Amino acid sequence: MKPKERTFKILEGEKVDRPSVLSVTQTGTVELMEISKAYWPDANFNAELMAKLAIAAHTIAGLEGI
Repeated sequence: MKPKERTFKILEGEKVDRPSVLSVTQTGTVELMEISKAYWPDANFNAELMAKLAIAAHTIAGLEGI
């Protein structure tokens, strides 16, 4: 099951193969900032940097929610 499909099924109350792995607060860790070259506080005021940081949580850390 693909992550997007899994997440929507969970939100609709349907059965899934496993829980989604995501952070409901934030994923701005120092490690992800270094890898994505998108650092706080700059990313808090720059949408492109914030998007890079958010996408890093998915592509690097494997989290399903962005």
